[in-house]
Amino acid sequence: MNSIINILIGGDFFPTSDNEKYFIKDGVSNLFNADLINLLNSVDLKVFNLEGPLSKKGVKEKKCGPNLSTDESCVSLYADLRPLFLGLGNNHIMDFGAEALDATLECLKKNNIYFSGAGNHLADAKKPFIFTKRGKKIGIYSCAEHEFSIATEKSPGANPFDPLESYDDIQELKEKVDFLVILYHGGKEYYQYPSPLLQKCCRKMVDKGADIVVCQHSHCIGCREDYSKGIIIYGQGNFLFNIGDNEFANSSLLLNVTFDKSVTVKEIPLLRSSIGVKLADNNAASIILTAYHKRSMNILKKNFVENAYAVFAKEHINDYLNSFLGDSLLVRIINKLLSHNFAKVILSQASYLKILNFIDCEAHRELFICGIKGMLQHDKEKDPTDFL
Repeated sequence: MNSIINILIGGDFFPTSDNEKYFIKDGVSNLFNADLINLLNSVDLKVFNLEGPLSKKGVKEKKCGPNLSTDESCVSLYADLRPLFLGLGNNHIMDFGAEALDATLECLKKNNIYFSGAGNHLADAKKPFIFTKRGKKIGIYSCAEHEFSIATEKSPGANPFDPLESYDDIQELKEKVDFLVILYHGGKEYYQYPSPLLQKCCRKMVDKGADIVVCQHSHCIGCREDYSKGIIIYGQGNFLFNIGDNEFANSSLLLNVTFDKSVTVKEIPLLRSSIGVKLADNNAASIILTAYHKRSMNILKKNFVENAYAVFAKEHINDYLNSFLGDSLLVRIINKLLSHNFAKVILSQASYLKILNFIDCEAHRELFICGIKGMLQHDKEKDPTDFL
């Protein structure tokens, strides 16, 4: 008796203005090429990240970055891909608040689309999904880093990655299933390697029972690490989410995961088409995979992850420091005159040490975050229209 199970795992999957109409009608034939359609139809389950609510209801949340949403009618394309699982543990699922999230959950239920990773409160958001097929159980646990969308014990949102809770959740889920997949929505956008902390966290997930950990959110192809008894994918790029116009935006990986006596993962390169996505031709696939395998070999080198991340941090530290100076017109003018080095001009070494201590020390960081949230909540209650 055949007991092998095949699933496909893709990255962010969400309509944009150039292809939204195809999500509503004839999407499969217009957005995917024939080879990709055949591949999608050949597996037991498709798994993607739903990068926003399927609803135009609700009020735009006050946050950093864009607020995403689409019409509920776009569920048509997702329904055509059933059996389908959508991970909701991400930084955009609460972009239009509780009303839009609730409408999304109801829409997915109504259309028999599997999901997990968000809910009406923390306990609800933490619930995993278990896929049962041919006598095997595959658990899927979806969680996200803390970016505005996170559920609490009393409020709706995405399942937060919490090292004091999530590792226990993973260990408990593994005891109930044969195989365990983690969808981790985190990591720095457009960075193709793990940070030292991300690598440490993902390895711990494997130690706790995960068979495969897939890091999404970075919008770029990263690298792979075969660690202990598990497989970690540090970034696979978008499946179909036409944002960005940079070197990373046009390619991604679809993961063909086979569950038998063990887990195997085959990376399938994809290319962005004008409005959709297609399987990469042999030449493009070779280029994509060669670079991917090279990065995967690089992270095996001693201190490579730490050193590469230090270089990346050096390139971006000014952006972070300047953000703390505010976004007033005066600050922007002075910063431009000083070639975006305003922070370096006015901050002393003592200032850097204070900033480092406030962020690095657990007690200071907790107090700082709580204080900022309190200020925002006070401002919201004082003038609610400012947050519309």
